[in-house]
Amino acid sequence: MFRKKPGIEIERCAALTSEILDLFDRQTSDEVLEDPTMNALEFLWDQSNFLAELVEQRPENQGRSGQEYFDGVRLGELAYEIALRLRQRELRNPEEIALRIRLKALTRVQGHYYDIIGPAMIEHAQVLTELERFAEARQNYDCVISDFSWLLDEVEDTGSELDDGDKVSIESLHTALVRRLKLGELSHDTAADLKKKQSRAAKLLSIA
Repeated sequence: MFRKKPGIEIERCAALTSEILDLFDRQTSDEVLEDPTMNALEFLWDQSNFLAELVEQRPENQGRSGQEYFDGVRLGELAYEIALRLRQRELRNPEEIALRIRLKALTRVQGHYYDIIGPAMIEHAQVLTELERFAEARQNYDCVISDFSWLLDEVEDTGSELDDGDKVSIESLHTALVRRLKLGELSHDTAADLKKKQSRAAKLLSIA
């Protein structure tokens, strides 16, 4: 269907989030919260998909617009606000959805910020683990390991001091390595390789 709006409906996302947070503030029961929360998350999910379409359809030499960037960041923030409230109620299934929305929005507009994406992926993977969705958790950790491992070579080769962003990124990598090893289903060689990377990351963090 053709959309008349040039971007995502971020104001509507903000209004829905405000309504949900108000229900939490009024100590609404979990039963009453369920439908409006899931409806809000469904809308935010649709908007994250639309954002992804906008970014993916844009020519490579054009890059994303400033509005897409700010809307994506804001969408991630709104989803995270809901996720934190759900966490307080230990409502893990909707929390996972909110964290997934956040991650999808952020990867589309801040995918090159490893210190932002890393913690978001780790946080999502942890909830997946708590829900016993181990295959998905492994996939999240594998993505962090695959995308972040180059940082070890970069820092070791240059001998440069870690700035705050580097430290957060390597902490994310180290956490992913530790938790991925715990989740198992690895070949002997792969496990050995991950353990070496874990040791390297731990060493860099110890001298940071």
